[in-house]
Amino acid sequence: MRLFIEFLTKYFFVLVYPYYVTGKFLLKRLIKYFLKFLLILTLSSFLYYTFYYFYMPVYRHDIPLDFTFRVCNMKEICSYPSANISLTRDDKSMLLERGHAYKIVLHLEAPESQPNKELGMFLTVAKLQDIEGNIVTSASKLLMLRYRSYLLEIMNTLIYSPWLVFGFQEQLQRLRSTLFERYVQDPHVPTGYINIELQNNQVQIYSGRLEIIVHLAGLRHLIYSWPIVSALFGVAWNFLFLSLFLLLTWCSCRSRSRGEDDGEEELFSPDRGQHRRVVPCDAFLP
Repeated sequence: MRLFIEFLTKYFFVLVYPYYVTGKFLLKRLIKYFLKFLLILTLSSFLYYTFYYFYMPVYRHDIPLDFTFRVCNMKEICSYPSANISLTRDDKSMLLERGHAYKIVLHLEAPESQPNKELGMFLTVAKLQDIEGNIVTSASKLLMLRYRSYLLEIMNTLIYSPWLVFGFQEQLQRLRSTLFERYVQDPHVPTGYINIELQNNQVQIYSGRLEIIVHLAGLRHLIYSWPIVSALFGVAWNFLFLSLFLLLTWCSCRSRSRGEDDGEEELFSPDRGQHRRVVPCDAFLP
């Protein structure tokens, strides 16, 4: 039994133990390289996210409109319905960024009521104002409900009556009007407010919203249109740059350590009267 145990011990140390040591060494190096790879990948993703945050503007803004008006004699509307919207964020920064062209679109939901049908066309006026309230520019567009014949209204009501009864659908029309196609604000006079006015005091509106869309061009258009491809390319570029930087840093540090150990030569400089150190080219090899 003792001889058998000695045989197993010698067999383990002679045949198995070298493989165990080699496997342990490879596992440590694999973990070390994996952690380095994970660190560089995290830094690359963070750099791309930082670039995207500061370089890309917000593509779309949806702002709800709250229309107000004045009432005379407790029953008559004495003013046009209007809504005043602030174009500043909570942190006092401007909603419209400098150097970008914006498309401003008005969306309204109007009921198919008899007053709206008899109303016909009505004028929509948009006024862009600076921070002090001065008008920068304005635009006017015409709106009206789409015409439907009496027979078409009856057929539409009969077909959609189950949805209308249970409230899944309403008899309304969605109106859309492009107020500004390509608005670029003056860098010296930032736009702080926009005023929307419906110049008819008989118009009936369920709700309204303002849609502001930025026009993207060049690299911004590519990043927005293909976000996944752009993100992969940006992270890969940052990963390559950081890997090259770390590789050059590692080579420089290793060359210095080799030069301090056994690769340095001292030469005498006659013009300065002092010795200077020269690191041979072989020190830069790994």
